[in-house]
Amino acid sequence: MLVLSIHVLGSVDWEPEWLGLDKYQLIEFLSCSDLKVKDEVELWWATIKWLTTTVHDDRAKHLENNLRDVLHYIRFPMMTAEQIYSIENGQLAKDFPTLLQPYLMAAYKYHALPLSMRGSVAEFKVRTFLVPFLACRLKYSVVFFKCIELFSC
Repeated sequence: MLVLSIHVLGSVDWEPEWLGLDKYQLIEFLSCSDLKVKDEVELWWATIKWLTTTVHDDRAKHLENNLRDVLHYIRFPMMTAEQIYSIENGQLAKDFPTLLQPYLMAAYKYHALPLSMRGSVAEFKVRTFLVPFLACRLKYSVVFFKCIELFSC
């Protein structure tokens, strides 16, 4: 099981390993149902750090494609409306509105509708909206085993 502490995402010691992941490792990490984070938005900010790092020049060249590839794995509906709003007003959303807006608007819609109506909305029956309830991503854990060594998803 992968367990990720919120403190690790900002850790200077672990950051080189996070930034050193290739795109497919990042996607595997983001799609892992055993991943535990305090808050989904923290994982978003860590992903932004991965996408925009200057350590790997090729990422800057392929930012739009990399963003397109990882967006599906970010669980925007599990963020608060305030967190979604902060993402919407961030630079990445301003630079790539056509990529981010559908995800952000769906997350806002998810928050706006009562639980009784969400089940009848087709777009809410996809993985992004269902997995967090079935997995254990909503709990906070202070234990962390290096992701690179334990990719066991």
